[in-house]
Amino acid sequence: MGKRKAMKEINEEETEELTQENNREVKDDTEELLKDLDVYQDNFPKEKKVKKHLKALKMVSEAKTLVESAEEEMHSCQMLLESDLDMFAEEKQKLYNNGLSACLNVLKKVGIETVKNEKEATTCTVFEKEEAFDVMRVKSVTRSKFASFVTSITLGFGSAVALAYVATEKLGLTLDLTKVPSLEEAKPVLTWFSTWLNMDSFLVGSTIYGFTVLAVTYLIYKISRFLRVNANLHFAAKQLAEAELYKEIREDSKHKTESIDVHIKKSILMLERFAVFCNEQQGRVARIVFVEGERDDISMYNRRSIREIKKTQVLVEHVLAFLATPIVVDGRHSEDSIFFLDESNKYIDQVIEKLYMVRREDLAK
Repeated sequence: MGKRKAMKEINEEETEELTQENNREVKDDTEELLKDLDVYQDNFPKEKKVKKHLKALKMVSEAKTLVESAEEEMHSCQMLLESDLDMFAEEKQKLYNNGLSACLNVLKKVGIETVKNEKEATTCTVFEKEEAFDVMRVKSVTRSKFASFVTSITLGFGSAVALAYVATEKLGLTLDLTKVPSLEEAKPVLTWFSTWLNMDSFLVGSTIYGFTVLAVTYLIYKISRFLRVNANLHFAAKQLAEAELYKEIREDSKHKTESIDVHIKKSILMLERFAVFCNEQQGRVARIVFVEGERDDISMYNRRSIREIKKTQVLVEHVLAFLATPIVVDGRHSEDSIFFLDESNKYIDQVIEKLYMVRREDLAK
């Protein structure tokens, strides 16, 4: 029984501790909620200045959304471009591995030592990256109550000193500003302010002096708040306009990048077409070398063999000219690359026509 009683007491103590802990958490949550409500009420647009501040905040939020949206779209577009560039590099390597290197080697065995653009094709920079684009940083705006308060207190103190100085000048007195004046020293100065009401009272003068300093301080605070709120509104509006322009610039860059990406995709397909025919032609020339042997002069081969060797040479020259041309220069696809892509497609189409003896129009059908 004693043991059970002891356990009961322990459980009751633990329950009481948990209850107290829960009460503390509820109290903390309640206080935090009240603070949030106070902030909400402080920001509620009951006054024009609060409305202006909320409008400035909304503009900043819109500017941030525009910039973030532009960057997200541009980032996804660049990621796709980088992926296609990697694929282009892979297809280029496959082209070399699956026929182009063999074509170059076998052409040397039949007396063709060099082919135009052979070196340029291996050293060509396909894509020249643009300089890093500076991302727009959207700055937030604050109500700056504390700054206005400090400004008003500072200038209010200055106005208090200025009023005291005017009074001493009128009275012909000199105060020692290195120390706080005593009541006896301050009494005639403060009394002088009652003369504004044609009176001679220390109490009235002190009241007028204090009220004047407080009024000046409050006026300075209100003016400071007004100027800061207006400045924030103009700053937010300027940022929003800059963000809209930034969005347009990034949209233009995105369209340009998408155009480059489409061109690279077409170039990848061209590499695949070249790989098929290079693989075929290197086999034919290899057969010629196997049957007729290696010669120093192409003219020493059979007439049909010469025609096949020259066909291979022309194919290789088209491939190397295509590979030796940068796709992107100064941030946009080069005109030369577009030209060689078009010429390469025409050439391959002509080869297919001759192989199958059909018209290009029939192929389109």
